Amino acid sequence: MTSDQMIEIVDGAGIRLKDAPIENANLYTWADPDCHNLYVGKASSKKRHDDEMRWKNVDHTREIVSGFVALLVENHAHRRTLRYDPATFDPAPLVQHVEAEGWNGSAIDGVLDRCVREDGAPTLEEVEAILVRLHIRTGRLIGNSQYASQWETPIGSFTDTVAVLAADAARSSGILPARTTVSTEGIDATDSDVTKH
Repeated sequence: MTSDQMIEIVDGAGIRLKDAPIENANLYTWADPDCHNLYVGKASSKKRHDDEMRWKNVDHTREIVSGFVALLVENHAHRRTLRYDPATFDPAPLVQHVEAEGWNGSAIDGVLDRCVREDGAPTLEEVEAILVRLHIRTGRLIGNSQYASQWETPIGSFTDTVAVLAADAARSSGILPARTTVSTEGIDATDSDVTKH
């Protein structure tokens, strides 16, 4: 998933992300040269950005360092800094999507309850979690460990449910395909049971 796709998808869920200089940014992505997200983070200060830029220059082949360093270096990562302001949250797209697609259940009720509350906008930390969950819920790889469980624990949480709805809306609107196409080029002709979907 590219950072542009991610921004467009969450915009469809009423979460507005804007490009921002490091000094004003509170979210960011690290992406590969094709702009596919490798990692999504939250930063409340420039120090976090400075630290990660420094880590990008550490030689992970000669020192035992965190996997984050290898992720940045091996993928020739570049950073995109973003800003989220809870005051810009618009719950209408989520509510409309739920109604249009007939979603229901206790997790959906929890999201709808938040949407009608005056203080219902996702917090900055929740938006970070939603961005990570969005990658998980669309089958995209992401280097995060926090919020990135592939298992049952996040099911029913506000952040995971918003990510599910945002992903569904993105498929409905055409931002994402209904299913991701995987290239089968180069597969031996005897592997006839392999399909593109």
